Amino acid sequence: MKLLAAALAGDRRALGELAFREDLRRAVAGGRIAPALALRAAEVGVGGPEVAVWHGELMAATSHGLLLRHSLIGIARVLGREGIAWAPFKGLGLSPHVYPQWDERPTGDIDVLVAGGDYERARLALAEAGWRDATDVDGADAFVEDEGYNWQATNDNGVPLELHFRLWGCAPEGLATAVLERSQADGEAEPTGRRLQLADAYVLAAVHWWTVPPPRLLIHLWDLHRIAAAAGAGMVESVLAETRRWGLQLFVAPVAAAVADLWDDDANRAIAAGAGAGVRLAERLALRLIGRAGVDGAGLEIVSLARLFARRESRMGWKAAWRRVWPHPAVLRMKTPATWGWARRRAWFAAKRLGLVKG
Repeated sequence: MKLLAAALAGDRRALGELAFREDLRRAVAGGRIAPALALRAAEVGVGGPEVAVWHGELMAATSHGLLLRHSLIGIARVLGREGIAWAPFKGLGLSPHVYPQWDERPTGDIDVLVAGGDYERARLALAEAGWRDATDVDGADAFVEDEGYNWQATNDNGVPLELHFRLWGCAPEGLATAVLERSQADGEAEPTGRRLQLADAYVLAAVHWWTVPPPRLLIHLWDLHRIAAAAGAGMVESVLAETRRWGLQLFVAPVAAAVADLWDDDANRAIAAGAGAGVRLAERLALRLIGRAGVDGAGLEIVSLARLFARRESRMGWKAAWRRVWPHPAVLRMKTPATWGWARRRAWFAAKRLGLVKG
């Protein structure tokens, strides 16, 4: 991991070694960092067999990124006509202020955040513009309304869209509304386009890290390093203020510490120390477990349960922890073969979440 991190930061020696490490090709691809490595190698003049592989990934990411950006322009126009405030976040939301060279940061889909009160109108307008349900299972709409946080859609070009009107079940109620209200008008977007504050983008990136099952992407830790560098003065204080406001210390402290260790990042080191100082007993115990497993080995279950015992707020409360092994019926339909009976589906999903089965 240290070698990959150093190469990602442009260290010539690390890049020179990695350029000949075919055995690490899968780790590079798994971390989704090949495009950035291709750019770093070109900047410092490093060659090698793996550089050609990285360049191929860069070309693929650039092609897909252009398609996403073209689709996002259409989304902006639709929402602008409806007078609906919206903001891109996660991958596309980090360009150009965090990633001026946007093809360094590959992105698989479009994530757009709208206010909860605008969700139905936004979904209807986008559906009329050609976006359609990405999943076709019984109960999908009921799941989104009751427990979910986004509408998953696609268009004729196969571009994936997630229209968020709230955030993950483990996050506090109201967090999505707050970050959208704190966002700024984006002069480069359509009239209603917004841009999240970088401190809010950081906090959301830290929470999102835990919602993805291991193994996770190194590019997501790189995001936290780059956001901190782009934000500059006042970043640490702003992140810690929002972390404390929403009780997100256990989400933020471990990943900030990991970023600080990988890139000798003083801002993330200060965030880790500040967030870690505010944890409660159950969270301190969780931090020890995470310290042993590593942030890429520890699951959301540890964080969610510790926060619940520490009386931190989450949108779904104890149900969020329960749903990790006993999902909503619509989610179970999405994740398991239709030929399986319900008992087999339930048993398989629970075993998978507990790490007893692979795949």
